[in-house]
Amino acid sequence: MRKKRWPVGVVLAVGIALTTGCSGDGRDNSSKPAPKATSAETARVILYKEEIAKALPTPDAVPPGWETAGEPRLFNDTGESGRLAFGRTGYRAPDLDGAVGFSISSYSGTADAMAGFSEFKAQYGDATRPTSIVGADQAFARSGCITERACSATIVVRAGSVVLMVNINSDAGEAPDPKILNSVSRMQVARAQQVERGEAPTAKAS
Repeated sequence: MRKKRWPVGVVLAVGIALTTGCSGDGRDNSSKPAPKATSAETARVILYKEEIAKALPTPDAVPPGWETAGEPRLFNDTGESGRLAFGRTGYRAPDLDGAVGFSISSYSGTADAMAGFSEFKAQYGDATRPTSIVGADQAFARSGCITERACSATIVVRAGSVVLMVNINSDAGEAPDPKILNSVSRMQVARAQQVERGEAPTAKAS
């Protein structure tokens, strides 16, 4: 089977919706808007770009043989839509014949995260289906092909006030089963929750 090295710009082509609502030029908005945390949320660590950088998977957290694809993208958001920060990174996954991208959006509270999750789901329309990921409050999956050699699968998860997306772009000739992303999705959720609790992110894909 032909294996293609995907450029980092392609890693999140299908998941680009996660950047909707951020500062238009993608620049670092270093000022941190005050989160609207409820009493139940005050104990958690708010994920701004520095914390998201820790939560994104490191090379030792992804499956063996995966290679980094470019530099992570991180920025603090304006907070106007309730989103406080965003980060993403990508890996080439030879065993899956494609490239896998990870994105994290941090919100000021659960209500804003629920609204953001619903917006992402609406953008995929009828192509989504519910799925179950350990640690997630909400999750959906989708898969499909844009062309015969441009297929993808995506899992989007809400865990508290954080929305995470894992997606794969593949040239294998058919839409990947989103289940191949279950392990790394569980890992990404666990790492984000560890950072929120003030712990070192140690979760790895199993």
